[in-house]
Amino acid sequence: MHKIRGYLRHDWDSHKVCQHILKALSAGLQFSDGVHVMIELGNDKISTADYQENLPNLLQAVIMSNGARCGMIQVSCFKELSCSLPDEQNLIDNIAHELGRWYEAQQAAKRIQQMATHDALTGLPNRQLLQDRIAQALIQSSRKDNKLAVLLIDLDHFKTINDSLGHEIGDLLLKEVTARLLDCVRNEDTVARQGGDEFFIVLNSIKEASDAGKVAQKILTSLIRPYNINKNELHIEGSIGIAVYPDHGATAEALLKNSDAAMYYAKETGRNNFQFFTSQLNESAHEKHTLALDLRHALERNQLILHYQPIMNMPDSEMSSMEVLLRWNHPKQGMVSPDKFIGLAEETGLIIPIGEWILETVCMQINHWLKQGYIVPRVAINLSGRQFRDKELVKNIAYILDKNGVSAEYISLEITESMLINDIEKTVETLTKMNEMGIQISIDDFGTGYSSLSYLKRFPIQTLKIDRSFVRDIVTDKNDLTIVTAIIAMAHSLEMKVIAEGIETKDQLNLLIEEGCNYYQGYYFSKPVEAEKIENLFKNPHLLPIKKNRTLRVVN
Repeated sequence: MHKIRGYLRHDWDSHKVCQHILKALSAGLQFSDGVHVMIELGNDKISTADYQENLPNLLQAVIMSNGARCGMIQVSCFKELSCSLPDEQNLIDNIAHELGRWYEAQQAAKRIQQMATHDALTGLPNRQLLQDRIAQALIQSSRKDNKLAVLLIDLDHFKTINDSLGHEIGDLLLKEVTARLLDCVRNEDTVARQGGDEFFIVLNSIKEASDAGKVAQKILTSLIRPYNINKNELHIEGSIGIAVYPDHGATAEALLKNSDAAMYYAKETGRNNFQFFTSQLNESAHEKHTLALDLRHALERNQLILHYQPIMNMPDSEMSSMEVLLRWNHPKQGMVSPDKFIGLAEETGLIIPIGEWILETVCMQINHWLKQGYIVPRVAINLSGRQFRDKELVKNIAYILDKNGVSAEYISLEITESMLINDIEKTVETLTKMNEMGIQISIDDFGTGYSSLSYLKRFPIQTLKIDRSFVRDIVTDKNDLTIVTAIIAMAHSLEMKVIAEGIETKDQLNLLIEEGCNYYQGYYFSKPVEAEKIENLFKNPHLLPIKKNRTLRVVN
C-alpha cells in the first residue's frame, strides 16, 4: 500500500496510475501465478493479458467518489483455492478506497483548471488559454513557415436582445452562436470566448491571408441565419477583425490587439463585415488612445465649452428654444469635431461626468440670464445612450436642477430612436418621471433609427426632430419631400410638435411652412455660437421676429 500511495501522490494521469497499480497488485497477491486483474476508473479500463469476464475465484471492490460509483477493481485466479482470502479482499478494498479519494481530488483539480481556463457559459477556452494556444500555434507556424490568423468576432446589437428579452435568452443565443462558429472551422483551430458578445478564432497553418477572409465570410453567412430560441425568432450579425502572422504581428499580444483594432474598423464601416488590420489602423488606434487620454483631462482643465443654436418657430421665426452643443478646445489640435470625441466619451464612460457638467453649466447660464432680466427659452440637451441607461440619471438631473435653483421647465432632453427599443418598460418609466418633473422630451435625428410613429405613441414625447439628411434636398427631391410631409402629418396626429434640422435656404423654410412644420433650426438663422452671442438676441429683442424676406445671422 505504501508503494501505491506513492503513485497516487505523484501522478495525476489516471491511465498511468491504473497501470502502476495493476502491475503492483498482480505481483503482490498470494496467488500471483495465473492471476488476472482489471481496473476500471472513470473513462479508463485496463487489465492483464487474457482477462475475461466471469472468471472463477473472483474478488472485487467498487471504487466510490463523492458518493457515486466511479470504477471497479476485479481480481481472479484460474487455480482452485482451498481457503478464503480475507487479506486479499481487504487489500483490494483499501486500494479501491484510496483510488476513490485520489479520483475525487483529481476531478476537483480538473474542475478548477477548467474554470481557470474556460468560459463557464460556452465551455470554450477563455482569453488566458487563448493566449497560450496562440503562442503554441506561433511556434508551429514559425517552424513550418506558415501563416496564422486571429479573428475577433463581435456580435452586433447583442445588448438589444439581452435587454429586451432577458439574459436567459441572451445566454442561449450565445450557445447557439458558439455551435455555429465551431462548425465554421477545422478541429485543429481554436474558438474562444473573451466574454460578453466577443469571440476569438485562431486559424492554424493557413497558406494565404485570403484564407482567413474566406473563413470570416463563412462565419458572417452562418451568423445571419435566423435563431429559434424559446419560440423567439432572433437575428444577429457580426463584425470581424483579422490579424495575420507574421504580417500584422509576431506575438499573441500583438495579434490580439491588432484584430481588435480591425474589428472596430469593421463596425465603423457599417457592421456585418470583416476587415484586415493595416498600419493605418494602428496609427488611427494610437491617435484615438492619445485623444482619449487628453479627453480625461479636458474637464478639469476647462477645455470643454458650450455653444447654443436657436430653434425658431414657424411661420413667425421667433426664437422658441435653443439646443446646446458641446465643443472641445484642444490645446494642440484646436476645436475638435464632436464626431471625433463624443464616441470616445461613450466608450470610456466619460460621457457621464461630461453630461453632468453640461447640465450644471447650462443651469448656471440660465441663472445668469434670468438675473439679467432676460426671458429665457427652453434649452435642449442631448443625451447619449450610455447616459440614458445610467440608473442614477433622473436622480442626478433632479439634484443638479435643485442645487442650482433652476426649474425643470427650462430644460428639454433630446434622445435618439435607438434608445427607445432597449427595455421598453424601463424607458417609459424613465421618460414619465422626466415629464412629471417638467422636462420635455424630443426625439433627435428622427427617421434614421428603428422606430415608427405608431410605435412612438407608447412614449411620453413632445417633439420630433426631422434629421437634416431628409431636409437637405426637399426642394429638389420629391421622395425626401414626401417623407418629410408624412412625418409632419403623422406627428401632428399624435399631438407631437416637429422641428426640422439643417435649414440653410429660404426655399427650404417656405416649403416647411407650407407643410405645417412647427419649428426649424439651422444656418439659415444662426450657426451654434457662444452664450455671449446668444445674449445679443436677449438684449436686442427688436431683432426678432425675422422678416420672411431676409436672413438674420448671428455673426461670429
